[in-house]
Amino acid sequence: MLIKQLKYDLKYVLKFLLVFYFLAVFFGGLTRLFLSFENSLVMEIIGRICQGTAISMMFSILINTLTRSWVRMSRNFYSDEAYLTHTLPIKKQTLYLSKLLCSFLMLLLSFVVCIGVLMIMFYSDNFFETLELLLTAITMPFDISVTATIIFLISILFIEIFVSLLCGFSGIIIGHKFNKSKGGLSFVFGFITYIAVQIVVLGSVVICGLFDKNIMDVFTTSQITNADSFKALFVIVLGVYIIIAVIINIINIFLFKKGVNVD
Repeated sequence: MLIKQLKYDLKYVLKFLLVFYFLAVFFGGLTRLFLSFENSLVMEIIGRICQGTAISMMFSILINTLTRSWVRMSRNFYSDEAYLTHTLPIKKQTLYLSKLLCSFLMLLLSFVVCIGVLMIMFYSDNFFETLELLLTAITMPFDISVTATIIFLISILFIEIFVSLLCGFSGIIIGHKFNKSKGGLSFVFGFITYIAVQIVVLGSVVICGLFDKNIMDVFTTSQITNADSFKALFVIVLGVYIIIAVIINIINIFLFKKGVNVD
């Protein structure tokens, strides 16, 4: 039943995002085309406009991935659709896991599309040589490869956005425990959850800093000189986010199974 429910959730979210995927790739291709003309001011202007539009589409992709996931959960669990949803012979845990997997897969796909659009617009030997030189100048003191740095940054960005999505789920579930102002309370509790997560992440780094002076230097100085501590900082932040994601899902499932207050 999980696979069947997941299929419906993916169809719902994907039909909205496909428009943004297409527009981002389309304007990314136009950017590549127009900027390929040399010594043409008109083509340069048009290319830059297309580039700005493509970048705005990428931001729209990420924003709509979050909002559509939240809307799908809210409508499917708490609006008119809920009367049908909760009469199905499916466990509440399965219903929640379907929304969770759908959101994770769509966010992953959105990241892949955004990276693909960036590749369409900027891919060239000169671009990557320049990028490598820039990142090498930054990472060389820490003895970290450029590839590892990019993977770490993308991973942290992904898990940060995914945890933000889970905070929204928490807000929806808690907000709909009340009889009035469910939408407003969902936003408030989602925001409170997000702030609490950031405090926990920051607090975890500070606690680790108590045992490693080089990590504490992040807060007390403007330079990080120890390569191992720099790597440990990335791993700590990534690890804490993953642990938080697991905990939030456990709490969300527990609260969701306690009962649903349908509008």
